Amino acid sequence: MKYFKFLAIIIATAFLPACYSPKILTNSDFSNSSTPADSIIANMPNYQNFKTVKGRGKAIVSEPDNSSHISIRFAANRNKSLITIQNSLGIKGGKILSTPDSLVIYNRIDNFIRIVPVGESRYSRINDLASVNLVDILTVPVSLKKVDKIQENKNLYLLTLPNNAKVFINKDDFTIQQVDQSEITQALYSRVRYEGYKKINGFSIPRRITIFSTDGSSKVSLLIQSLQINTAIGELEIEIPEDIPVYRK
Repeated sequence: MKYFKFLAIIIATAFLPACYSPKILTNSDFSNSSTPADSIIANMPNYQNFKTVKGRGKAIVSEPDNSSHISIRFAANRNKSLITIQNSLGIKGGKILSTPDSLVIYNRIDNFIRIVPVGESRYSRINDLASVNLVDILTVPVSLKKVDKIQENKNLYLLTLPNNAKVFINKDDFTIQQVDQSEITQALYSRVRYEGYKKINGFSIPRRITIFSTDGSSKVSLLIQSLQINTAIGELEIEIPEDIPVYRK
């Protein structure tokens, strides 16, 4: 159980006030649109040159029977993410390294390393969220190369992709407001909700992000406090102390 709670804490990336609960967007009030998909996508923010990110923030990890508040520092490129956890007393609890294949979790409190394959969900209801790369989640987390359906309402466009993912886009600035993958069986998350966009180094970046687990019962609420884009981040690795237990799965 200690491991479960630690993993729930360690997967976060940035944060929000405890009372914050984002409005989930649905497709209930949308109708078919005549606007071409190419026109919508061409107007969306361009993240092609977004390569690395580092910063700090606060997060709330909420599960049905547990809620954790933490501070974090993070660094990521398009291949790896490294997160360092610190509690409200300034005590560092550990690190998590996310790669395309695995999660390497360093629990400094209980003094062990655990290596978990990506998508392995036995250890926590929200384990899958740890697999989300920070660069991917801050930019466009889905492929928009092909769109099956285009709908709209007064404020938003809704693009439905061939795999049934749904992308909600603001009509004013063409930023993504929500990605819904709840109909995709092997998705790492069900929804990501984006709010509070700001311009940073020429990129439109959401300052508030909420990631929902595949079953929708758990979420990570993120508030980015500081952010640097395309700066040197060094090697993204965890230095494993000698004689520390290493567990797999």
